[in-house]
Amino acid sequence: MKWLLLVLSFALVFTAGEGLKCYKCLETIDSNTCNLKVEECQDSGDVCVTTMHVTFGGPVQSCLPRIQCTYLEDSGFDVVHCCKTDLCNKV
Repeated sequence: MKWLLLVLSFALVFTAGEGLKCYKCLETIDSNTCNLKVEECQDSGDVCVTTMHVTFGGPVQSCLPRIQCTYLEDSGFDVVHCCKTDLCNKV
C-alpha cells in the first residue's frame, strides 16, 4: 500500500506543472485550414479558442485567458469556440 501511495505522489509531482495544450494556427493555408502546432498555454491562458471571421479569412486558434474569450464571443466573430481540455480547439 505504501508503494502505491509513493508512486501516485511521484506521478502528481511530475504532472502538476503541465499546462493546458491547445492547437495554434501558424499560417492560413486556405480559407478553412491552418498549419497547426501544439502549444502549451502559459499561466494566463486557461482556455483554448477557435475563432472564425469572414473578413480575416481562416480560423484563428490559440490559448487565451477566459476573459478574452468572453470578449470575442461578444465582438462579432462568426464562430467562437472556447474550451478547457487539451487539444479541444481543432477545426
